Amino acid sequence: MEGFIITLFVFVFSTLLYIKPVELLLRKYVLPAPGECGEDSENFYLRVYGMATGDKGSSYFTKIYFPACPGYVETSRMLVESGLCLSLEKEMDNVSGGLYTPACCQGEVLLKRLMASGTEFEGKFVKNYASVEGSPSEKKDA
Repeated sequence: MEGFIITLFVFVFSTLLYIKPVELLLRKYVLPAPGECGEDSENFYLRVYGMATGDKGSSYFTKIYFPACPGYVETSRMLVESGLCLSLEKEMDNVSGGLYTPACCQGEVLLKRLMASGTEFEGKFVKNYASVEGSPSEKKDA
């Protein structure tokens, strides 16, 4: 039921944006201007958790942390670092043919550049996702 309510809210909100007076009011009083993270942008960050389980039962937990506004500052930094990987890193000379995502094409090279410029990354094999320190499920139980 909660998923339905959220979907309904997103649908109604998106539909209201097509009504010009509502759109203008939202742009003036609610939505941030393009390129703006808001007044508290120094307090923004993004933390993403991931968990993968292999065919044989092994599990791998990852946590990545971006210390600035994810909607503008971090997106720009990731784009710049991806471009620098393609132009400066010798490992990128071996990529051939096809269409790749930055993670697939640049992988470890991009991750190292992002970590050198402020991103924090942690990855480890685990037995139980809920037992990982700092995981969302641990915080719910606490």
